[in-house]
Amino acid sequence: MSAPEPAVPSTALTRRGLVLGGAALGAGAAAAPLIGAGTAEAASTGSFRVAQVNLPYSMSDRKFFEDLGQVGLRSDLIGLNEVWDVDRAIPLAYWADVNRFHLVHFPGTNLSDNAVLARKSVFDIADKGSWYSDDINGAAGPIPNSSVWGRFVHRRTGVGIVHCSMHLPPHIESRVRPKAPDGRLPSVFDQIFTTAVGAALSAQAGLEVVLTGDLNIDYARDSDRTGGRKPTPQFPFAMFEDKAKRSALPSLRSCYTIHGVKGSGTHGSGGRRHIDYVYHFIKPRGQNRLQSRGYSYLRNLHSDHDAVLSTSTVRRKPR
Repeated sequence: MSAPEPAVPSTALTRRGLVLGGAALGAGAAAAPLIGAGTAEAASTGSFRVAQVNLPYSMSDRKFFEDLGQVGLRSDLIGLNEVWDVDRAIPLAYWADVNRFHLVHFPGTNLSDNAVLARKSVFDIADKGSWYSDDINGAAGPIPNSSVWGRFVHRRTGVGIVHCSMHLPPHIESRVRPKAPDGRLPSVFDQIFTTAVGAALSAQAGLEVVLTGDLNIDYARDSDRTGGRKPTPQFPFAMFEDKAKRSALPSLRSCYTIHGVKGSGTHGSGGRRHIDYVYHFIKPRGQNRLQSRGYSYLRNLHSDHDAVLSTSTVRRKPR
């Protein structure tokens, strides 16, 4: 599925406002400062950073773009959740244009919850679309669930990479047992399955696959096998990663599976849950051109989510 880029009215924002960060963004919100070159050197080194960040609908434009600027300074591919609001689509398109990012976003559709951004100095864009969309979100309100993707070409190596950004609704589990009294679970299970199929088919077609998202399911509990417990078959660990046994390939693997769970999680007080993910699609030995080398968190954002930053290396295609 594809959709036209949002129109950009000449009076809503100015390029000067985005660069300086002081002009009004619509009705009184501060604009984002122009971010620097960031990790543009990745184009010459074969490495780049992937980010996952949820910037909630309730955030002001000023806080939204301050957080996005912090993430953009440190990343070349960004999976962004909770864009949704059509009023935010136009300034987001400006932000991407001024800061030299490709933007995959479908405002005014059931796909508008999520976006993908890719730094233009590192990637060319080849295509965009979705693997899933559904506006059934029960008591949480009319917020669509979607899995949107952009297909990019790494400029230095020529490697094709699909980046999918997805978001699962809140309150769908209790201690990693399915719990959704308002009827959302069939939609959630369908989205997880359909996204897994899309990732597998892309990998089968010779592409590298990155998947990011706020899945609202805690990794530590979802992957827990203590006491003879088996992961919920329809939840992300079993559906994306398990494949009947942990060593089975090809399969998606999260940053937590590849590198271990580090420190406190990405959301929530107390124990803080690991619910924000960066996945790589791992193929049998020697077939991957994209590898995850590690991850870190970006703390102290306005968002109630911490960002996850994953460093990846990419190998040139053989000539």
